Amino acid sequence: MTDEALWVVDESNVLLAWDGRTGQASARVELGGTGDVRWYPQAGGGLVWVFGSDGSVALVDPFTARLLAPPVIAPRPPGGLVGMPHYSHGAMWIWGTDRVWRVTAAGESSATPAERDTRRFGGAVQAAATDRWVFFGQGRQLLRVDPRTGAVADESDRLHAALDSARIPPPGVLDSMTAGPDDLVLAMGYNEPDIVVLDPDTMRPKWTTRVPDGSFVVTVHQSGRDIWALSESTAMRLDPGGGSASPLVRRRQLEAASAAVALGSLWIVDRDDEALVRLDVRTGRILGRLEIPGASWDQPHVRIVAGEHTVWLICRTSVIEDGVYRIDPDTNQVHRLAQPHELKHSYAAVAPAPRPQ
Repeated sequence: MTDEALWVVDESNVLLAWDGRTGQASARVELGGTGDVRWYPQAGGGLVWVFGSDGSVALVDPFTARLLAPPVIAPRPPGGLVGMPHYSHGAMWIWGTDRVWRVTAAGESSATPAERDTRRFGGAVQAAATDRWVFFGQGRQLLRVDPRTGAVADESDRLHAALDSARIPPPGVLDSMTAGPDDLVLAMGYNEPDIVVLDPDTMRPKWTTRVPDGSFVVTVHQSGRDIWALSESTAMRLDPGGGSASPLVRRRQLEAASAAVALGSLWIVDRDDEALVRLDVRTGRILGRLEIPGASWDQPHVRIVAGEHTVWLICRTSVIEDGVYRIDPDTNQVHRLAQPHELKHSYAAVAPAPRPQ
C-alpha cells in the first residue's frame, strides 16, 4: 500500500505535503508566482498537477517532492481557462473559453477548438470520463472528447433531445456530472430533482429518476457501477445497469456539495448532527457518525478530500481555513493536525507521500 499525503498550497505559494503517517507537513515545494496567483493542486497519473490562475501548470513528483523540469509547462492559452482541469486517459484535460487542452505528464500540450455557447452558460464546468470518452458540460452545453485523437464534438443538441424525451422541462441546466464505465450520469440543477442516465456512445437516455422528496440534486458520485446522488436532504444510491434508485438517507441538512467516495464508504457532512457521516457505499448502512473536534458550525464549509487509502477534511468558517483533519478509517476517529501555515484556499489533492530522503 502506497502511503499518502494531503497536498495543499499555503499563502506563500508553497505546496505542502501533510503526511498521512505522521500528520505533519513533511515536504515543501516552492511554486513561485505573485500573490495574486491562486494554485489548485490535483492528483493524476502518480503526479501532483498544480494549476495556476494565470494559466500556468506545474508538475510535481510526489515521491521526491520536486518540480519536474520545466517548472511551468503551459503558458496561459488564448481565451483563458474555465473550470477545474480533469485527469483521465493518461492526460489532464482543460476546457478553455474557445478550446479543449490536453496536457501530458511529459509537459506536452495540444488544443482542439471548442467554442463555448454563451447562451447556454450556467453553473460550474463539470467533467467526467467513461472508458471511451471525456465529457465537459456547463449550463446546457455538453462536449464529448475522443481521448485517442483529441477530436471534440458538441453534443448539446443531442443532450437537449434526451432531456425532451425524458420530459425534463427547461432550463434543465447541468448541475453535476459523473460517469461509470459505460454510463454518463447527469444531475439537472436549478432547483430540479432530476437525474438522467445516458448512453455515452449514442447520447440516448437509458433511464431517468427523481429525488423522492423533490429536493434538487447537488452532486453525483461514482463508485464502481453504483452512483450516489446527493441533495441537501437525501442520499440516494442508483444502479444505472438495473435502472433502480434507492433513497437510503434522509436528513434536513446534508452538505451535499462536499462529499467523497473512498475506502468502500461515502463520506458526507450532516449539519443536523454537526458530524461527518460514513455510509457503506454498497448498502447505505451508516458505519459511523464522526465528530470533528474544534470545528465551528456557525458558518461551516467542509471540503472532503479522499485518496485510495486516506480521507482528509479542510474546515473553514470564513476565507481562512481553521483546520486540517485526518480520518483514521480503522477507528472512525478524526484527528486535527497542527497547522502553522495559513492555507490560501481549501483546494487540495491526495497523492503519494514523499519518500524519506
